[in-house]
Amino acid sequence: MKSFNLKNEFLFFRLFLKNPNKGGIGTSKHNKFNHLIFALVINILIIISLEIVEIGFNLIDRNFHKNFSIQNNLDDDLNGISKPLLFLILCIIVPTVEEVAFRLPLNKNFKWSLIFTFLIIMLSLKFKPNDITTILMSLTLLIVIFVANQILKARFNLIINEIFYGKYFYIFFYCLTLIFSLCHINNYEWNNYTIINGLIFLSLSFIIDLLFGFLMLNCGFWYSLTLHITNNFIGYIIYFSIK
Repeated sequence: MKSFNLKNEFLFFRLFLKNPNKGGIGTSKHNKFNHLIFALVINILIIISLEIVEIGFNLIDRNFHKNFSIQNNLDDDLNGISKPLLFLILCIIVPTVEEVAFRLPLNKNFKWSLIFTFLIIMLSLKFKPNDITTILMSLTLLIVIFVANQILKARFNLIINEIFYGKYFYIFFYCLTLIFSLCHINNYEWNNYTIINGLIFLSLSFIIDLLFGFLMLNCGFWYSLTLHITNNFIGYIIYFSIK
């Protein structure tokens, strides 16, 4: 049994990024645990980097009045929500729904995961009860998928497997990861100055999202969910520490 080696894990992760098709669930429990530790270490380093970037831009704003400070749109959404409920939402419900919608499709659970995509649409568009457009978009998507599945049946599965899980799977992997990152673009308020730190935040967040996919394909759903919950929990602690 090999002990944890950060360098070896990094090399394995780099090879995985070159060809995500090589990911496999048939890994030993010890290797899965090493992959999880590696992902946690990188995740924490990225969170620290994000905090340093935020502090740096806030200092620029304070000293030069360039409106570089991070403007978080989540403040208005979270206002008035109790800490226990906020913990349940941010650290349990949101990671679970997002992993089901964005990581399970990587493991050929495409149709089942699409049932939950309307929840992601609502979250990313900051869903409100009177947002009829969002509801109609979500229901239309689900109806189209259901009808296509009923009409085509076996052929539908063949088409899905050919398009998403064939030799071009890596395109599907990176597109799904990028879409997930972009779904969080509304977390921050954008203007002529904050576009710079916004791009930095999105780039570092994209790396975290790659780690989620890495764990999903090499270890399984519960490992990627564990990392996602940990990531959000750290953000939860930081949010209330600052507040």
